[in-house]
Amino acid sequence: MNTNTAPRIKFIKQPTSTAWLEQALANLDTILLDHSHCERKAAGVALNLMFRYPSSTKLIRTLTAIAQEELQHFEQVNQWL
Repeated sequence: MNTNTAPRIKFIKQPTSTAWLEQALANLDTILLDHSHCERKAAGVALNLMFRYPSSTKLIRTLTAIAQEELQHFEQVNQWL
């Protein structure tokens, strides 16, 4: 029996197509704007969970770190924009 409970992630082992890369580079502002939205949303979810479970000290610490990291990413992506 496998005692390792960590999830196993399988990665796609195909190279990125040139067509996809060209399209991504041609629409970089759109991709960055979407990425910015995802970073903001991730920070917001972490904050919402903090307020939902205020008595869980360990969870609050973890979520605080996540929210801070996501907001740093949000700021970085917005600087690129």
